[in-house]
Amino acid sequence: MAYRFKPDEAAFEGIRRIAIEQIGKAAKTLEQEEDRHRAIHQARKRLKRIRALLRLARGDLGRTAYRRENAWFRDIQRELSAVRDATVLVATLDGLVRHYADPLIERPFDAARQTLVARCRDMEAAHLGDLQIIGAAVEQLRGSCDRVAEWPLRRAGFDTLRPGLKRIYRGGARRFAKAMAEPSAATFHDWRKDAKYLFHHLHLLGPLWPGPICALAEELDRLADMLGDDHDLAVLEQTVTAEPDAFGGETETAALLALIGRRRAELQAAVRPMGLRLYAEPAGVFLDRLERWWKVWRNDARNGAGHRLAAE
Repeated sequence: MAYRFKPDEAAFEGIRRIAIEQIGKAAKTLEQEEDRHRAIHQARKRLKRIRALLRLARGDLGRTAYRRENAWFRDIQRELSAVRDATVLVATLDGLVRHYADPLIERPFDAARQTLVARCRDMEAAHLGDLQIIGAAVEQLRGSCDRVAEWPLRRAGFDTLRPGLKRIYRGGARRFAKAMAEPSAATFHDWRKDAKYLFHHLHLLGPLWPGPICALAEELDRLADMLGDDHDLAVLEQTVTAEPDAFGGETETAALLALIGRRRAELQAAVRPMGLRLYAEPAGVFLDRLERWWKVWRNDARNGAGHRLAAE
């Protein structure tokens, strides 16, 4: 079943069902996928979706259950992230060089790339072959299913979703405003997290009205990708600044840092109008519209199936 709500189940039932599906898929991928890079990448995607579900259900779960479950899945995700973090720096440098593949680029930054590739291989050797890390993640995932089945979700209908959606939408709007007022790697990264969570939430709600909702979700996904690129460049910038000799020396790193700064400025300028459009209306207006679409969708399903939907 896709990462979507179904019209014939209560919202809280859908949250539990989807979370358990994502847990099962993550564990199965880690167990059966021979390509370790792909296995970890896919498992991390599933874990991010589970954490998005937690944020959606936060109002009904309560603070204690939410914090416990979020910490559980966050820690599994972190254990699987070391290789990705090393690999992404190589991809970030390659993307930067490709983006400016014109006469302005006089160097391919070979020394920097060699250093990053060497570190990536060291990380792969330490983690990809460590079946203990994979096995522990699978065990933790499998062990969480019984808890998820008991998540204390009881509100009826859209009321299950509204507090979490409101928190993420408002949080994204606030973090967008802060990133514009105080631009930094941290403020843009904080904004990205809320944009990505809202993307996941709209993906879940896509069946309500696929055209408008999916179009908005695609824009959020594009925004999150651009903010992610900015964050990866910021990490590369910090890495190079901390050890200039390892990345080709002072002259080479100065040229690389200037290029990173130029690209980050481009990305930050490009995301501003996107944020203005995505957060153009108050949270209440945004949520009221989604709730109306939810009720229409549910009523259509009820009338088409000829039966009443339990609990809603």
